[in-house]
Amino acid sequence: ELWNTGLLYKIGNNIVYLALSASPVKFAKGIGWIITIHDKTQEQQLEAMKLDFVSMAAHELRTPLAVNIFLTKTLLDFSDLSDEIKSTVREIYSNQFTIDNLITDFFDMEKLELSQMQLKKNIFSTHELVSNLKKSLSTLFSTKNLFLISECNVDDAYGDFKRITQVLTNLVKNSIDFSPENSEIKITATKISNHVKFSVEDQGCGIPIEKQDKVFSKFYQVDSSVTREHGGTGLGLAISKALVEKHGGKIWFESVEGKGTVFHFTLPDKNYSPEL
Repeated sequence: ELWNTGLLYKIGNNIVYLALSASPVKFAKGIGWIITIHDKTQEQQLEAMKLDFVSMAAHELRTPLAVNIFLTKTLLDFSDLSDEIKSTVREIYSNQFTIDNLITDFFDMEKLELSQMQLKKNIFSTHELVSNLKKSLSTLFSTKNLFLISECNVDDAYGDFKRITQVLTNLVKNSIDFSPENSEIKITATKISNHVKFSVEDQGCGIPIEKQDKVFSKFYQVDSSVTREHGGTGLGLAISKALVEKHGGKIWFESVEGKGTVFHFTLPDKNYSPEL
């Protein structure tokens, strides 16, 4: 197939979506072409309806959930609660946080697959990025007695602050799920050539060699027993990969089974980005 493209036409008040492709065919007297036109209007309309439904459902679910997360987090700030009650409230908070992530993952994967996710890129502070993440995940860290340390050797990066926060949160949340109690998770930001590299390092169980090539696959879970305990769809890393690549960066990892994993991703430097 030589080329494949899509066209959009407006006929009256109706929008028509056409998919066009052309392939060369050899004949005795030369080369000809087979041109195929596929009307994808109905498919596009169904996809748009599906996305609207997912968006509405996500909103209706997340609104009361956000209130519950706020209330449980507020309860944890009361010093006169017994240790037993605090432990229960932390578990409730952790479960609600997991549900919120599941809703976000499903909705974002739909938008990415339909190419309907738009990025709002700006220069942002790496220190603010990490600081906000520490605050939002502080309860999850305390639940497992984990320690988060950070080292930002570069001040600024360029990208969609909300989406890069989502990527970093996914990676750190993944490290939390697979880390033993009383261990450390480290976030670093460094400058490499014309890019900024973020790294998330844990001291967890590591990823078996035979499973490493599937880590970024949708719905794939390295250890189903762990994900059953902590929840998860297997979409977080797939979404992170898609978002990083949508920024023009790349994502990869290094892992030693039984010793831990380091996830890295890069973003084009603010001076390197062609949009500035």
